[in-house]
Amino acid sequence: MNFTLRCRVSGPGVWATWAQALTPGASTDLFNIEKVAADVYFTVSKPTMLLNCNAAIFVNSRDVTVVDAHSKPSTSAALLAQIKKDITPKPVRYLVDTHFYWDHAQGNAAYRAAGAKVVASKATRDLLAQNTGQRLHSSLDPTTGWIRSARNASLPPAPPRKLEVCNSPPLIPA
Repeated sequence: MNFTLRCRVSGPGVWATWAQALTPGASTDLFNIEKVAADVYFTVSKPTMLLNCNAAIFVNSRDVTVVDAHSKPSTSAALLAQIKKDITPKPVRYLVDTHFYWDHAQGNAAYRAAGAKVVASKATRDLLAQNTGQRLHSSLDPTTGWIRSARNASLPPAPPRKLEVCNSPPLIPA
């Protein structure tokens, strides 16, 4: 699938979207869950999500294994809740990190908080340990400067605009 995001939003719209992305807590039903075989499921984010994440779910005799966390702990917590609600009450006991990219592993904390063991290759584990803090720090440096600049700016309010995702109807009406 190829997804395109076209955004034309006002300054307050950008801040509202950003605030929504940072809002803690786990809302449920963020994912479409498809059964691909007996006790094997595939999840993909619904179009309302800011990032398109997916995961594989394997229901074992006593527990559940999930392959790849998502881009933030609240999204992972939402998937954990949706698994319990829509698939099985069995506990998620294992999370498998396939590689160290942030959109696959930044949600690991929610699985650890739920009691799951995180499993990864030695290379993935080492790269997560070495690079995660460094990548986070380097991504925050320009962001904090941008936020400071935005606070000091005195711009007139922008007119409302539409936010379109693919060929979907507008998410924010004009």
